[in-house]
Amino acid sequence: MDLILPVLTVISYGIYPIFFVYARNLSYLRIDDFIEAVVFFLPFLLLCFFLLVLGTRKIFNSVLLAAIAYFVFLNFKPLELFVESLIPSVQFWHVLYVFITVLVFLGFLINKIPYSSARSVSNTLLLIFTGLLLFNVFVNRSVLSSASREWMNNTLIRIGQVRSSESSELTLHTHPNVYLFLFDEYSGPEALQRYCDYDNSAFYDDLEAIGFNVSTTSHNPTIDTKMIIPNLLNLEELFNYENYTPEAGKESLQNPLLFELFSLAGFRIILLNDQSFLTIPPESVDEYFLPQGKLEVEENLLTLIIDQSALYPLRQKGQDARILEIEKMFDFLEADRKPNSSQLLVSYMAFPHIPWVFDKQGEPIPTSSRDNVKDPNIYLGQLQYASKRILGLVRELVERDPSAIIILQSDHAFRQPAFLRNIHGIPIEDEAAEFFAMTNILNAVYYQGHAFDIESLSGVETILQVVNSVLELDLGRAQ
Repeated sequence: MDLILPVLTVISYGIYPIFFVYARNLSYLRIDDFIEAVVFFLPFLLLCFFLLVLGTRKIFNSVLLAAIAYFVFLNFKPLELFVESLIPSVQFWHVLYVFITVLVFLGFLINKIPYSSARSVSNTLLLIFTGLLLFNVFVNRSVLSSASREWMNNTLIRIGQVRSSESSELTLHTHPNVYLFLFDEYSGPEALQRYCDYDNSAFYDDLEAIGFNVSTTSHNPTIDTKMIIPNLLNLEELFNYENYTPEAGKESLQNPLLFELFSLAGFRIILLNDQSFLTIPPESVDEYFLPQGKLEVEENLLTLIIDQSALYPLRQKGQDARILEIEKMFDFLEADRKPNSSQLLVSYMAFPHIPWVFDKQGEPIPTSSRDNVKDPNIYLGQLQYASKRILGLVRELVERDPSAIIILQSDHAFRQPAFLRNIHGIPIEDEAAEFFAMTNILNAVYYQGHAFDIESLSGVETILQVVNSVLELDLGRAQ
């Protein structure tokens, strides 16, 4: 019992801060994210605890010292910033040395606490953190129950115990391959002219020469990617600023209608998911590509906690990390798969979205300019390079697979007015006009080299029209 209770105490205060962050972000995270973070941090905490026990020979005193060390470890970045506000010239290693010294000093003091007092405090910590965990579970019980069921279903799929065999009898190559490329923040021509004073007609001329049908006047209803992507993949304007919630957005991507229809038609589903932005379970598609490693994915529970901890230097990316990710994504898209069945390849790429890492020639730009929203030429350079890569990609696909269908779209245009307001406090004078301009999207369709009218259609309307034609359906118009 003298060992079990201390270990349970360490586990309780080891898990609680992770669960606290997870519970506050249930709409954006999956239970896998929580498990991943616990598996990453808890073994190190337990190892630290057992080493302290071996060093001090005092179990309950080690519980207290490990708790303090864990708190400092998880909150190192804000503590470091506080020290830097007092001593501006201080560096990471200076602060780390100071905290280690303080912890050693505290260790001597805590080691002198009598056994009975240390045991009493340790048991109190167990009650407190166990109670906090149970309270948070109770408060979030409905969402957690749904998340647990989802995780169990996905786990069963992963181990091959659940696999739908109810696909239609449409067999090998009864349909053309379909490619849907979504390039985040690629401006339509109206917005590009307005914000960058740039005429992008040469890009559209090149697309038409390849065989694309283009629309220069397409707009989406919003400029929020979290609404637009669920709308596109469900072939319906599901969400707007009045009804969108993160929970509903996440739920709508668990089995989007586009994937369901093509899967039933016998298509192999392939997904490129930059930054894990789409909450589509990887297990629900046939091939899944994430260009980032575990410590490179943004807005992830593990990396969110690491960014505040003493491990945050591990997350400071090298100068060319994003450049390499973009290269990996285009390499994946350009691969010649030669599938045995028709394939639907959906790619979401946060490009030419910020960070801006390329100039128009594809050369790296200085890191100091990569989030500069005031100078539109920085964004323009990355867009021009994106145009070159897009043209190279689709030329190769059309040459290799002329009977394919390729949809090129963006979610919204360059949102410079919104950036200037949100980051620099510069007000938007005519919100209606700027909003309309920012909704002007890239929209082009290659339909086996044939004419396919999409002028002025929104993203959802365009994809719906393609789906109706390819699968010989009549799903009506997007509402």
